[in-house]
Amino acid sequence: MGTQTTGALLLEIQETLLKRIDEISNRLASVEAKVGGGSPPTLPATSAPAAPASSGASDAVAPSVQAYDEFLSTSLSPVVGFGKQIGGEVGEITDILEKAFKAEREVVVAISKCKKPAPEVFGKLAFITAVGEQIGAAHSKADGKRTDAFNHYKTVSETLNALTWVCYLGPNMGMSLPVPHVDESWQCGEFYANKILREFKDKDKNHVDWVKALKELYMGLKAYVKQHHATGPSWNMKGVDAASYSPSAAGGAKPSGPPPPGPPP
Repeated sequence: MGTQTTGALLLEIQETLLKRIDEISNRLASVEAKVGGGSPPTLPATSAPAAPASSGASDAVAPSVQAYDEFLSTSLSPVVGFGKQIGGEVGEITDILEKAFKAEREVVVAISKCKKPAPEVFGKLAFITAVGEQIGAAHSKADGKRTDAFNHYKTVSETLNALTWVCYLGPNMGMSLPVPHVDESWQCGEFYANKILREFKDKDKNHVDWVKALKELYMGLKAYVKQHHATGPSWNMKGVDAASYSPSAAGGAKPSGPPPPGPPP
């Protein structure tokens, strides 16, 4: 099993993303106080319908958002499909996984629309805590009563920490850069993923395919982050002040779902 080496901070926030963000915020605020830097950066925002003129945000969908939508379409859908085929507890944890990755899109839109947030307010942003709620839900499943889906629960709860690459706000926070952070998070869950492969190799191919699709999901996330956020989230230096930025005012159309079924024959 791979182990994270991103410092005590990452180890402390395994329970929920919100706890992690609070600790990161406190640490960075302390660093800024010691350095005596200038005015703190601003906060981020989230996606939704078109932005009103007063928001100052462009309606254009940033390339990084378009790329994330493509990533979701190609890499998330297979995992969700296999999860639904398996159903039961595996279907439930897969549903949490899906919600987490879709909530992450709101953060990706925020990054494209807003200036870098101040550490002390970062953890209070609604679109950040929405991701944290799903990570927390996955950890609650894994930490609850042990069931037949324990290895599935652990695989998802450990690997979902990859989504916290958006928390990287600088080199002084004891956290790896986004690309290695995603890789480390997958390695932490791969131990349990391999247990699923051994258990279901000759029993149920859907579980094997679920694991393979899950790995492809995180390799896709790694590739996306490497292309668009390799040295940290690419906050918009000319973006809006996220302190006054409403998720409902953010631009960028959400990816469309599957087409409706055709008429009956």
